[in-house]
Amino acid sequence: MNCYFLMEGQKTEKQVYSAWMGYLFPGIQRRERLEDLQGNSYFMLAGHGYPFGERQINQAVMDVNRHGDIQHFFICVDAEDEDVEQKRLFITEQASRYKPLVQPVVVIANCCIETWFLGNQKMIVQDPALGSRLGRLRKNYDVMTLDPELMPKPENSLSARARFHYWYLVAAMKENGFFTLKVIRAW
Repeated sequence: MNCYFLMEGQKTEKQVYSAWMGYLFPGIQRRERLEDLQGNSYFMLAGHGYPFGERQINQAVMDVNRHGDIQHFFICVDAEDEDVEQKRLFITEQASRYKPLVQPVVVIANCCIETWFLGNQKMIVQDPALGSRLGRLRKNYDVMTLDPELMPKPENSLSARARFHYWYLVAAMKENGFFTLKVIRAW
């Protein structure tokens, strides 16, 4: 089985989907180059974030069609502020314009991949420090009891909803002692 992933993001999504592939299909190998895709392996093409669109989809469909031995084709994107089903329809229509030999499965994070992480109860400290950023965020919208996918951005925020979800995750990771280079740079 060979799989091809086109994903909106560059780093986080590659790490997450690679980990999932290892759990779902033990023994499957990630290939860094499309020409090395053979046997039981997968390849990932990063769309390098938002905006994500026609050029990346066209490239992916051409890759899949030219390769000839890909059984599963995934396009993984964030919904951002769009309706999930409308985004799925848009991506599917974009891909069909290039006549893929393998129909893509469109995977959409509602609203972004950071939102999915906020749904992981282990990421969120039960009792955040008094006055902490996470404590203030949870007072406004508690992702421990409410669905993170339904979380709006604050009314007075100029940021996009996905950006707010990202900052909420950064606050949760900091409170929990999880630090990554991405979190350190953001803080």
